[in-house]
Amino acid sequence: EMWIGDWSSDVCSSDLRSLFISLDINCQIMLQLKSRHDHLVCKKCGALSDVKFEDLTKNLEHQLGEGILSYDLKVFYLCPKCRDT
Repeated sequence: EMWIGDWSSDVCSSDLRSLFISLDINCQIMLQLKSRHDHLVCKKCGALSDVKFEDLTKNLEHQLGEGILSYDLKVFYLCPKCRDT
């Protein structure tokens, strides 16, 4: 049993940090497996748009010669608002 006062110990902090990193990685993988999508990012204003391109997993695995867990594709461009200004 761990009390709030014990959380400052190095061992506890290390264990918690590892747990949160593991949870974050697992959540990201599960989210990508459930609904993989890509992003368009405006190079000028930073606007982010979700898009769905063809899944590149098999192509990437073929090129790498090994399996991958996931990938994150960001395509940079100028959004219509920034192109017009």
